[in-house]
Amino acid sequence: MKSNYASITLTVFAALAMLALSGCKSKAEKAYSNCMSQMEKAASEASGSAKASTEAEKAFAQTAATMVQAMGASVCGQVKAACDKDENGALCQAAIGQYK
Repeated sequence: MKSNYASITLTVFAALAMLALSGCKSKAEKAYSNCMSQMEKAASEASGSAKASTEAEKAFAQTAATMVQAMGASVCGQVKAACDKDENGALCQAAIGQYK
């Protein structure tokens, strides 16, 4: 009976530890997430800051926002790729510093 109790206790402890650690992110993952958040904010500002009154202005604002999103995804993707390749490399470390 004691071995079943110990086994159950160990299983529950392991499950709780895994659950607690699943929220942890590496510095590189945080940098990528923060990069994407900044780029999404920039895209939102690009489309929202334009005081579009005509259809042409609205289309231009939407195009600008789409362009910012695409550029941001590219930049953040490069951050992720650099960190996946070498998390201790200069490029990854610079990105971690930039996107804390």
